[in-house]
Amino acid sequence: MPPYVRWSIASIVCLIAGPLTGLWLEGDVATWASFLFGTGLIVTLIVAFFSWFRWTQREK
Repeated sequence: MPPYVRWSIASIVCLIAGPLTGLWLEGDVATWASFLFGTGLIVTLIVAFFSWFRWTQREK
């Protein structure tokens, strides 16, 4: 499995888990958990893109 697929799966997990933590938790804890999952989503999407880019350049 290419590394960008694993990073894409991680970003999907963050995308799903972020809003769900807002439903399960209350108050400031929910805000921080959603913020951390949102940050994780952005980071994993960036890493997935660069991983995909490196993967495509390697095969040429």
